[in-house]
Amino acid sequence: MEGWFHANSDAGRQLEDGSATCGGVIRNHEGHWVQGVAKFVGVCSALEAELWGAYITLLAAWSLGITRIVLP
Repeated sequence: MEGWFHANSDAGRQLEDGSATCGGVIRNHEGHWVQGVAKFVGVCSALEAELWGAYITLLAAWSLGITRIVLP
């Protein structure tokens, strides 16, 4: 839908030490890349890392003034 953006996020966690990273991408309604983000989360669970990914992706969108966004 025109005027809407899509955000996708993902995360990964090391089994050995529990360290995790996350990131995300924001695309416009035509699927064109707008911005990407990445973050080292530290030691946490896989669920926490996934939530961090969604959070930092939404923060990036809001910092760009994007309020109409879908996060599947």
